[in-house]
Amino acid sequence: MASDNLNDSDIDALLEGDFSENSDEDFLLDNSDDDPDYIQQELQNNQDSQSEMDETDENQASDEPATIRPAPQPATIRPAPPRRVGNQRLNTFVWDDEDAVPTVEVFNDNSGVTENFNLDNSSSVLDFFSYFVDNQVIGVFKEQTNLYARQKLRKMRSTNTLKANSRMNEWKSVTKADIKKFIGIIFHQSISNRPQIIDHWSKDPTISCNYCPNVMSKNRFLLILSNLHLNDNSKFIKKGEPGHDPLYKNRPLIL
Repeated sequence: MASDNLNDSDIDALLEGDFSENSDEDFLLDNSDDDPDYIQQELQNNQDSQSEMDETDENQASDEPATIRPAPQPATIRPAPPRRVGNQRLNTFVWDDEDAVPTVEVFNDNSGVTENFNLDNSSSVLDFFSYFVDNQVIGVFKEQTNLYARQKLRKMRSTNTLKANSRMNEWKSVTKADIKKFIGIIFHQSISNRPQIIDHWSKDPTISCNYCPNVMSKNRFLLILSNLHLNDNSKFIKKGEPGHDPLYKNRPLIL
């Protein structure tokens, strides 16, 4: 277009935006919002696009195997009906194969040794031990160990299984002093290890021990070890039977 042909009125018209002469031809206005056919077509296009996206998501999901993990079930211990041992009522539980998290109560009382124990900083190790394992407990060890040894000897003799060289032929009833010596040797062996228990009585200078032989003979110690008991086996209720107590053999220490 030649600029020479524009006069002052044409320039003014251009600046003022007067396009009335050729506005219909040079400028196409978008009237699609007013066209019902155009709107319907746009809606159809949008629906087709959404369907394609949904199909793609389904195909991707089908390629990956679905993994369903069962929610973990907390293990529980079901309380059983309370039973009685003598005049004492015990709360027992039905034992399960699954582990259970115990409920630990918050301890709010005074801890440590108090005046109620009749113990203080001047008390000996034996004083502390005797507080928990007193003469009554030692007496239970004595009575039940002797009882089990008698039952064992009776059974071996009745079944003719008591050999001439069996150590049980040397059995003599234990006393409270024997039980205390036996426990003392057990404590000593826990801090003075040997390859075998009998090595504490060995005469080999490389592994010999001066403490155990001076407290009790080897045979006497092994006899007590093989017969040590806290409860009467003849009264034990087998697993699965009513009244079964899994801790029966140690119950005198727990009550």
